[in-house]
Parts: sequence; C-alpha cells; structure tokens
Amino acid sequence: MIKRFSVCLAIVFVCSAAIPALAQNAALVGTVRDAQQALIPDVMVTLQNLDTGVELTTMTNELGNYEFPTVRPGSYSVRVELSGFRRFVQNVALAVSQRSRVDATLQVGDVSAEVTVQETTTVVQTESSALGDVVHSRDLVNIPLNGRFFLDLALMTAGTVVPSTNTRTFLATPSGIGISGINASGTREDSTNYLFDGINLSDMVQNQITFQPNIESIQEFKVQTNAFSAEYGRNAGIIVNGISKQGTNSFHGSAFEYLRNEKLDAKNFFDRPDLPIPAFKRNVFGYSIGGPIRKGKTFFFHSYEGRQGREVTTLNTQVPTAAERAAVTNPVIQKLLGLVPAANLGNRFAGTAPRKRGLNQFTGRVDHSFSSRDIFFGNFISNRDSRTEPTLQQQNLPLPGYGDYRPAERYLLSLGETHIFSPTLTNELRAGANRVHIQFVPDVLGKLNPLDFGLTTGSPVFPNVLVSGVMNFGGIEPFPQGRGDTAFQYNDTLSWIHGRHSVKFGGEFRRFRNNNFSTATGGRITFPSLAAFLSGNPSSAIQTQLPVTDSLRVSAFDTFVQDDFKVTNRLTWNLGLRWEYNGVPSEVHNRLANFDLTQNKLVSVGSGIERPYERQWTNFGPRVGFSYDPTGKGKTAVRGGVGLYFDQPVTNMVSDLTVNPPFSFAVNFTSNVAVAAPFSQPGGGPALIAARAIDPHFKSARILSYNLNIQQEVAGMIVQVAYVGSEGHHLRLFGDYNQGINGVRPITGFSEIRMNASASNSNYNGVWLSVNRKLSRNLTFSSSYTFSKSIDNNSVGSQNPEAQDFRNLRAERALSDFDARQRFVLSGVYILPFKAQTAFSRRVFEGWSVSPIVNLQSGNPFSPIVPLLADGSGSLLAFDRPDLVPGQSIRLDNPTPDLFFNKSAFVRHPRGFGNVGRNIITGPGFSDVDFSLAKSTPLAEGINL
Repeated sequence: MIKRFSVCLAIVFVCSAAIPALAQNAALVGTVRDAQQALIPDVMVTLQNLDTGVELTTMTNELGNYEFPTVRPGSYSVRVELSGFRRFVQNVALAVSQRSRVDATLQVGDVSAEVTVQETTTVVQTESSALGDVVHSRDLVNIPLNGRFFLDLALMTAGTVVPSTNTRTFLATPSGIGISGINASGTREDSTNYLFDGINLSDMVQNQITFQPNIESIQEFKVQTNAFSAEYGRNAGIIVNGISKQGTNSFHGSAFEYLRNEKLDAKNFFDRPDLPIPAFKRNVFGYSIGGPIRKGKTFFFHSYEGRQGREVTTLNTQVPTAAERAAVTNPVIQKLLGLVPAANLGNRFAGTAPRKRGLNQFTGRVDHSFSSRDIFFGNFISNRDSRTEPTLQQQNLPLPGYGDYRPAERYLLSLGETHIFSPTLTNELRAGANRVHIQFVPDVLGKLNPLDFGLTTGSPVFPNVLVSGVMNFGGIEPFPQGRGDTAFQYNDTLSWIHGRHSVKFGGEFRRFRNNNFSTATGGRITFPSLAAFLSGNPSSAIQTQLPVTDSLRVSAFDTFVQDDFKVTNRLTWNLGLRWEYNGVPSEVHNRLANFDLTQNKLVSVGSGIERPYERQWTNFGPRVGFSYDPTGKGKTAVRGGVGLYFDQPVTNMVSDLTVNPPFSFAVNFTSNVAVAAPFSQPGGGPALIAARAIDPHFKSARILSYNLNIQQEVAGMIVQVAYVGSEGHHLRLFGDYNQGINGVRPITGFSEIRMNASASNSNYNGVWLSVNRKLSRNLTFSSSYTFSKSIDNNSVGSQNPEAQDFRNLRAERALSDFDARQRFVLSGVYILPFKAQTAFSRRVFEGWSVSPIVNLQSGNPFSPIVPLLADGSGSLLAFDRPDLVPGQSIRLDNPTPDLFFNKSAFVRHPRGFGNVGRNIITGPGFSDVDFSLAKSTPLAEGINL
C-alpha cells in the first residue's frame, strides 16, 4: 500500500496534477494604484485571517496586480503597505470557489496612518463566468431544515429541482431523511459532483453522495450550476462543494438537541380519515468544540451528531377480498395468501408499517501553520448508520413485513498542504480516501422457508412475489447483498501569476475499489394480474442460480490548464482546457462476461475480449467564459460562458456482468410457468438465460453547458437574470436488446439481454431570476425563480433508465421526468430589531429571529403504464405504455389524490407497444413552507442559549 501510494504521488507531482486550489478554497485579487490612478509595483499586501490570526503576504507585480490564488474561505483583513503612503485596510469575506476583488488606492502620508475602507457584504462576480450560490454557516444553523441536512439548502439555488424519483421517500438517502440527489440545469442527479475539503464525496457505484456531513461541521458550501472552469471534472452536472470548519484563536463550542414528533403534523392524503396521524419521533443531538492548540499556529475542531428516528409509513395497497380468498383452490396460493394482510378498506389494505433510523457521526480536523508560506490541514469523518425499510420499495406496491435492514459504515479522510514558493507561484497538494461498507438484509431471510409454502425453488432464500400493478411481497429479488468501496484520490495544483494572467496547472489521480457480494438466489415470480395470482398462473419467473462475488478495480486521471486573463480593468476572460481519462473497470479474478453483438453469444472478459468496453482517450473539455464590468465600479457584471463536461461511468453496469455464465447465471421462464416449481424447466421447455451486457462502444456522457447573465448590485442586494442552456449526448440508458417481436425473441437461448448503452440525449433551456442578500448584519436571504423546459429520451440515471422500445429511442423523446416548468424558492434569516434598556428586558426582547423556507414548484410529468404482456412481446425490463382511447380526455375536471387522471382514456394494447407517448401527464405541483422563530439569550460572557 505504501509503495502504491508513493507511485501515485509521484505521478501527481510529475504531471503537476486537479481538483485545484480554488475548487475548495477562495481566491483574492486586486490592483494597487496611487491617487492619480497610476499603477504601483512592488507593494506588500498582507492577508490576515481574522479568526486564526494566520497571515499570508505577497507583492504586486509590474502591473500593480496582486493575487492570493488559494485561500481558505473565511473573514479576512487586507493590508496594503508602502513607505511614503498611508496603510490601506479593508475587511473582506471570502467564499468557497469564488474569486473576490479588493482594489486599493494609496494616499500619500505616513505608513503608520491608516485608510480604512468599510467591508462590503455583496459581491458582484466581475472575475468569473460560472453560475452558482454560496450557503454560509449562519444559514446552515439558523434556517429551518427538516432533518438538518445541508443538501436541502442546495435546492435554494436557481435552476435546481428535487429529483422526481427521490422526493424524500428514503429510497437512497444514506442517513434516512432529506434528499440524496439534485437535478439542475437539465442534468441527471447521478451527474452531480459532491466535494468536501477537495475530496470526492461521491461513490463510483452509482454516482451518489456517500453521506452528508453534519451542519455543525460545515463552514460553508457552494453550488455551481453552469459553465464552471477547467478546474472541475469527473461529473458533467452541477458541483456541490463544501468545506469543514476549523478551530480559531479562541475556544468555541455548541451543544444541541432537536425533537420532532407527529403532534403538529398534517395527515397524509392517503391515510384513512378515521385513523390517527401516524406516530413519528426524531431526535437529533450532538455537540461541537474548536479552538487553538497553539495560538496563531495550530488549531482543532471536533463535532458529534447522533440521530434516532422512529416513524410509521402509510400503506394503501390493493389486496384480495375475503370472497376472492375463499374462491382460491390452488394450495400454494392458499399458503401464500397467509402472507398477505386482509382487506380493511374495500379491496385495499390501509395501514402503517414501522421504520427506524440510527446514526452516529464524528468529525475531527487539525490545522497547522508551519509559516506564512506553508499551511497543512487534516480532516476525518466517521459515519455509522443503520435503517430499517418496512416494505418492499420495488414497484411501489408495498405490504408490511417485507422490508430489509441496512447497516453501514462510511468514512472520509482529507489531507492538504499549501506551499507559497514566491508571490507568483503557489502549490497545493491534496490526498484523501472515501470508504463505504453497506449491507442489505431482507426481513424474511431465515424466517420463511419456500418448502413450507409448497414452493420448490432450489434455494433457501424466499422468492419475491410480484402481482403486477397490485401488490408485492415476500423476499427482495436482489437481496441479500452488500458492498465495500474505497476511493483513493491524489491531486495537485500549481498556481502561477504572470502579468495579467492567473494560470493554474493541475491534475488528479483516482483509484477505486468496489467489492460486491450477493446471495440473492431467491428469484422473482411475476403474475400479470390479481386474477392470475389467485388462480396460480404466473407469467414469468427469474432466478439467479449461483451467489455472486466480484472485486472491481478502476483508475482515472485528469489534467487541466486554466487561465484567468485580465484583459483590461473591466474585462476578464476565463479560458481553460481539461482532459479526462476514465479507465474501464476490471475484475481481479476475471469473473466478467459480456454479450458479443457480432457472434450473439456471451464471451469472457480477459480471454474472449480484452475489456467490457472500449477505452476513451479523446475526452477533451474546453471552457470559455468572460466577465465584463461596464462601469468599472464593481456594481454591474455582464457574464457568459460555455463548456464541455464528461461523466465518469458508474461501476454498477460492469458488476452486472458477473451474473453471466459461466460465473453465475440468471434463468428466465416466460411461458408454462408452474407456481409450485417456478424455476424448473416448465413443460420440458428450455431455460432461457437472462443476460447482462454493455455496448462495446459505450462512451462517457457529455454535457455542453452555456449561459449568458447580468448581475447588478441594488440596495445591498445582488440581482441576477440569466439564460441557461445545456445539451447532453451519450447519456446512459439500458434496454432489452432481445426484446420480443410479435412474441418471438430474435436471439435464441436468451430471454432478456439487458444492454447498457450510451444512446440517450437531452436538451434544456431556462431563464433564471435571483435576488440575494448575503452576510449583512440583520437580514440575509436567497430567492430565485426558474422558468425552464427539459427534454430527453430518459431521465433517471442510475435508477433503471430503461427504454420501452430499445429499437426506437426516438419514441422515448419527451419532457424529462424531473421537468418542472416553474419553480420559486426563498430562504433567509431576519434578526428582529428589538432594543431594550434594562438587562432583564434585553433578555426578554432581544435576540429574536425568524427564518422561512418557501418552495413552490410545478408538477413533474409521468407516464401511464400497464403490466408487461405475458406473450413475450416487447421488453422484459420495463412497464409498457397503453393505447389512447379515441375521444377520451386524459384530464379530469375534479381530480382527487387517489384519482388524478382519467383511467378510461387508456386501454392495454393487444401486442407489442402502446401508442401513448412517454410522460404525457403532468402531475400536481406542490408548495412547501417551513418557518422557525428562534431566541438567543446570553447566559454569561461568551455563552448563549
């Protein structure tokens, strides 16, 4: 391991390697002039951190320009000193991934005399073309976050949308509550790049955030949504870039506990009116402490957060009635009905199921200043969590008692060293690791024996029983399983200032290990309808015959150059070029087999073919942007930018190849399936292989993003109007390469052939309006309105992006699943201006603040669906869409929560595919308003409650 680390580190140094200084830090630039506006060279500029006292120094160049290219975000004092002139002093707040400007005009006089300029709290971006927004620590702590997850505030940024498949349904959220993905600027949620202290907080299995650091440990984060510089790569979507808190020259700490229960909750739309509001209780508690180890030199920060959550989930699922149960004669079905709760609301079961959450997260950070030229930091986060899912999440047809238990351990290590060689040359080295270990254990594992129900399956794992469009119970077809992932990352950036050019050279090396296991041999038995289930007539059955274990390895390397060219005092060009090499995953023991499209058979990787898909050496991403200050006063900026960005492919699609013969195999029966022995050869017919495949010409997804915007400072606020667009190509999807044609599978010996392909496209256009006020004393707020339209062939990224008709992808072109035509968001903190005269009245009336979050959004589109046909027509991977009934209106005049559109407008097609387009129905919009009233009371010097 030490040898490997040394080799990787050497590669980084030799190549001057990317996530660069500015990517997780800030930059400060400026120009020094005299009273006659003449440029002054060789002036000493000192930047002092007001919290730690640590100072950095530099000198102006021959053009009077200075720059601090890599500075930790925070509050600073800028001092400009030259003999014969008065000292210039100005405070400035520097934000993550942001270039700020402080120009100085020196007055003739004694250097001991000072000219102090008031700190500005609003910053028009006259140095960068990228779009985005910064969320500061005060907002994180004070704004009412339901669950205290920082990503919820990322949705306050213009152009963002809650993913339609997420919407707080706990499907993928590591800690149990809040969002786990973001759509923005027309990009998929698995294209988002999450960074924390410069290290990727995403996994490569499905490109989602591995966990959310607690908000007490976050100093601030920035969401960049469009046209960011060549310093950023790995993903083609937006960037969420956070930094951890550090200790200061004085001790600070906090202790907290938050309780939420059901007492003030509204009733769910689908709850029975005679039942009480479901129980809910969540405790979030913890502490933080930070301070000096050695004042002015060494600092520490530590935090802990614990979570305990107990709630119940509302269920409303169709089940057989008592009369239907009494008519069943099949002995297997009679026994299986014992696992299905009785109907208690007509032909439905309405009830609840318990869900539990637990989490313990520890963080620790150390900073040390060896000198004003050499600074080091290290940060470590340990996150252990567990959750129980009370129902099967598949197909959204839940019944209680068939969920799973998910224990997990997650860790993040970040190390960084910044060295200033000279006023024009700075280097920053970063190294880190991101570790995840998680298991998925079904509730019924070891509790239900298939033989006890008359099922001969050849496996001790109980199968999943799916009644299409009705209910889902039993085991979970892909479980039990688990994985352990470790991502190592090394990056280095060299910043060079030359005249009007601020140039960065950088690169990054990543090594990813993904170890998976699955003993999911229970399989799935599918019935096309409730009547077919009650009569014991399955339409299909699929089962993985052997346990699966794989160990994937993949490396990636990126390099870039970025030049921020100050053409004039008013015009800056941001020019960059990035090259990315995303390696193709390999399996340590060569346990991969792909489908050969030329021979129509499976071949082993390493013998029959060299790798699962072709390597790509030509992923060059140019970036061009500009920022123009038409008045020269820093109050107005006209900006624009365009860039090409790439996605690193997920490893999930490669690990799928381990279930192919000869390493394992999944059999699929689609005719004459016997319910008592669903996975044996029915009627003497052959077992068909359900294969997994990757297009050998698979390419990294690429997004072309562009924007044109105007920023204007108005009365202490920043007003921005922007046009934003993006085009996506080679986006990932999968479909059935062996889909039926008139009931016949064209490739014999196989049922489905699930093919991963880079064949989808997208298009996005939007107008964004935002009004923000940051870092003011009594009032801060962020607001935005987005009017946009997103179109694609499919949307869901890592969550089953299947096409109904894999041979006609043009028929899939429609509004994106996450398209929300209009969206308005508002968040802020207002400290009420109460003033009192006496100590007692000050304690009572002062320190009050109000904080709202407002989220108003149009509905998302969706498709009407029908169960798959039993005759083998079409795909086995997706629901089919129906036919449209002539003369019927889709819309209802008076829709209800459980009947939103006219079901009579659709009819199941007799064979093949229906004529209804994708996403032809737009769901209801939603409004969400959260509000808090808080009181801060001083108890003693430096202590507040």
